[in-house]
Amino acid sequence: MSLVAPWGEDYRNSLARAVSLEISGLINLVFWAAAVLILRGTHHRLVRALRIAILLMIPFSWIVFYVEQLNPREGYFLWIAGMMLILFSTARSQESNLDGQNGAPANLTN
Repeated sequence: MSLVAPWGEDYRNSLARAVSLEISGLINLVFWAAAVLILRGTHHRLVRALRIAILLMIPFSWIVFYVEQLNPREGYFLWIAGMMLILFSTARSQESNLDGQNGAPANLTN
């Protein structure tokens, strides 16, 4: 709905309302693209860029809440937390120094 609504009559008068609603609607599409790339384990630079893009897109939903006089509920915060867990949980594990066979730490005496 948030991808189509900005193109309607209600949003033609306010570019800020239309852009913020459109960007907040795109968060899910960008998130799914990033999640697929994370699962495939490819395009690490693109995944990093998508992580940053998602972080920059989240405040646009706050603008929508303010303009439309809506109050975010528990679902919104769980949605954001879930996205952050998926996007950044693999970033930490990729940075650690694992030997790749059984997940045991590599020889730390070197």
